[in-house]
Amino acid sequence: MFVQKGIPCNDPGTSFLVKTDKAAAADVLKGKKIRLVGPQVVGPAGAGNQYIQEALRAAGADVTLANVDVGAWVGTVFGKPDAWDLTVFADLNFLGSLAGPLAHFVGPTVPKAAATSAR
Repeated sequence: MFVQKGIPCNDPGTSFLVKTDKAAAADVLKGKKIRLVGPQVVGPAGAGNQYIQEALRAAGADVTLANVDVGAWVGTVFGKPDAWDLTVFADLNFLGSLAGPLAHFVGPTVPKAAATSAR
């Protein structure tokens, strides 16, 4: 056991994790078309992306996967926002901390940051 009993992240009765409802998910996802783009670095040859695709399919979604190299992923995610619905963000997180990956999701958006730094 990595965490003591009674700690919310380890105690199913008081967990902070969102409870899942497979039936409700299936109702929402049934027939929903999802364009998933993921970098091949998520598992061997992008197996993690395929896992997500199959999990969504099992819930009833119609999922097409673009399992691409990192360069194509960057080009699609940042250059073609209308070409995808869902993506997998791979962060190698060598430090093993929560703080490292969070920096990618806080602060001004890219256009605002670019305009600010150009002044």
